[in-house]
This record gives sequence, C-alpha cells and structure tokens, in this order.
Amino acid sequence: MKSRYISSMLLASVFLASNVSAMQLTKAQLDKGIKKYMKEVPQCQAIKVIADQQVGESWFYTLRGNVDVDIVVGLEGGRVQRIEAISADRNDGAMRDMMCLTVGLMRGIQPEYVSIEDALKEGTHLWSGAAQKPFKKAFYFDTFTAKLTPLSLVVE
Repeated sequence: MKSRYISSMLLASVFLASNVSAMQLTKAQLDKGIKKYMKEVPQCQAIKVIADQQVGESWFYTLRGNVDVDIVVGLEGGRVQRIEAISADRNDGAMRDMMCLTVGLMRGIQPEYVSIEDALKEGTHLWSGAAQKPFKKAFYFDTFTAKLTPLSLVVE
C-alpha cells in the first residue's frame, strides 16, 4: 500500500512538472507561441504584430487585425509575470481578435496538452462567462480574466 502511494505521488509530481505556466515562459517563447498558434485559426491569420518594444521590464505589443489590441507583458528576471491585452473597441471585430489572442495564449502556454479545439472551447467559455461581469478561469497553472468593459484579457 505504501509503495502504491509513493508511486502515485511520484507520477503526479512528474505530470505537474511537465506542464508550463505562462509565468515560466521567456519573451522569445511567448512571441513564438502567439504568432504561431494564432495562425491555426483561419479567421486569425490576418492578425499581425505591428509594434514591439521594450520599456524597462515590460514589453509593449500592438496586434492589428480587425482592430488594434494593445498588449503589455510584464517581465521579471526574463520570465513573463503578467500579460494584459486591451482593446479600445468593443465590437464583433474586437471580440474576434481577443478570441484569437486567447487561443494563441492558451496554445502557447500548453501546446502539448491543449489542442486547437480545446483552446477554442476554453476561450469560448471564458468570453461567454464575461458577458455579465469580469470572469476568471483557471487554466492549468495560470488564471485568465476576461472583461467586456473595457474589453480586456489578463493572464497571471
């Protein structure tokens, strides 16, 4: 019985150690993930990063698709600590771009465990939950928070 308990604890720790939190990603891994995984959704292929600059320990991006989405990535020690995306617009195009970003982030954080279908399902649940008030959703070792006013997404 004791050996079974130890074996299951060992297996659980190996499984947990293999998952990655957004807060363990480097800026380069985040860049690659966002750009690569957003393109998996046909409606997201036209989105481009039009601005990318560092100010102190933060990186500022602007994504342009149907609208402009500003993204602030807080870094500490070369690792991502917080991701915040905000759109000044609140229309169908802005929602589509935020959904594309959500899918890209979810796939970028867990590419081995989250399929495109899973990310679309989880992203839809996140944004549907935000219809009445800010909605927080646990996603592996991170928390995604979606708000419609202002249209924003925060990953911590």
